Amino acid sequence: MRQHFECVLPCALSCRVIDRFSVLEDSCEDSDGSVPFWLLLKELLRQNITAWPSLLDLLETISVTLRGSTAAAGDYGSLRLAIANESSFFTDIWPSILRFAVALPKVFTSETIPKLAPGQTLSLSQSQCASLLAHQFLCSFESPRPDFYDFSVWYDSSQRHPLAVSAYLHSLFTYFRVRGTQTRSEVEVKVVEYSLWSAEAATNPDQATTLSSHCWETTQLSKIGIRKLTLHSTEFHNIEHLGNAGAVVISANKDIGFGQSATQEELHVGAAPESCVAVLFTPQLKDEQALSINSAQPIIQFKGQRRDISWKTHDPLVAGGRLLFMDALEIDLADPGSPGNDQNGDTNAGLLPDLAEKNMERELKKAFAGFTSWPLTADSTVVTGFWGCGAFNGEPTVKLLLLWMAASLARRNLRVVFDEAEWEYGSSFEKLIEWKSLKSVADVMCLLRSVPKSTRRLDVMQWLNDNE
Repeated sequence: MRQHFECVLPCALSCRVIDRFSVLEDSCEDSDGSVPFWLLLKELLRQNITAWPSLLDLLETISVTLRGSTAAAGDYGSLRLAIANESSFFTDIWPSILRFAVALPKVFTSETIPKLAPGQTLSLSQSQCASLLAHQFLCSFESPRPDFYDFSVWYDSSQRHPLAVSAYLHSLFTYFRVRGTQTRSEVEVKVVEYSLWSAEAATNPDQATTLSSHCWETTQLSKIGIRKLTLHSTEFHNIEHLGNAGAVVISANKDIGFGQSATQEELHVGAAPESCVAVLFTPQLKDEQALSINSAQPIIQFKGQRRDISWKTHDPLVAGGRLLFMDALEIDLADPGSPGNDQNGDTNAGLLPDLAEKNMERELKKAFAGFTSWPLTADSTVVTGFWGCGAFNGEPTVKLLLLWMAASLARRNLRVVFDEAEWEYGSSFEKLIEWKSLKSVADVMCLLRSVPKSTRRLDVMQWLNDNE
């Protein structure tokens, strides 16, 4: 395991392995008995792969060579089924994967991709994204860090959410089918941007107001809109809905990326494969950091969430807008001194962690980092649903009011989206912000500070409605 977190490309000269299956001539071995992995991989990719058994043999050989086992891929049952459902896999999709896999050293001048630093933007052409994705499919990356995972988590027959995983694989296959029909110039001209942003870096007066509380009295609240949908959808990632000045809040984990379930983050990343490559170079998000991904192309569109999802392929394909990956505070971990939480998310000490000053400050910084990560225009708008209110157990009203504060400080408008199950709450929230006649950022913070710290989770809205 390498000491410094960087993505080492499979074509790197430093990437050497033991040729367990004697793929290469003995003359290729060094004094330690190892061979260049890229030389071995190129030899493996020369095989004529036209059916599942030969592809399985290739993937197993790569995995055992790098890791000593098939690891998370297990029996490859889920991948086998997904490929069986793609009639053109071996005629169209696999040749495209192969094309971009072998092109890796041509599209990257360096053998490594350093981790993103705060304030840094990494711009990748679609051909570079496709090459990285091809190797994520082959699982041919060395692990840059202990918690790293690749697409092998989708391959085993034992899946906690088989429908979601089948959709993610279909999205990936469709991506390669489309890229395989495009010319080299077509995949070179379009760029996907990955930016790590820190609240501490947002000092440009043209971008935002300072986070310092002394200016809150004079910072007017930005426009806030309510949108009610039957089901939540990934459609807001589409540029036609979002526009160039908009961004969608993704309720992310601090280790961002794809997964095996159907969280909002997993659905958005799985729907747009070019988002998946971010796991290769994005560090664990700190409290004041957020990741922005701009122009990753959505391949499929999801509706619903968790166990109740459906999806369709974009035909024709659409352009993608900006995604803001922001990890909310994990409320279960927010109060280290508390023995645990009850079923409503209240700490045993009887205090609501969301209302702690340090926790509200943390969430403000996080949202401010995300909301200041792209150029400001008159119609800059943030689209969000509930943020950090599912598995992270956040209090919805507290979270939404903090997001409104952050959007106002960043001079962005805010649009809050509710699905049918949330309509009643959405109506209550809309009435609350009208009834309270809030004008400034300071007004919202005063409102939050007025709520007793002993208020139970999900009861903040009721308390505010009951108390003028």
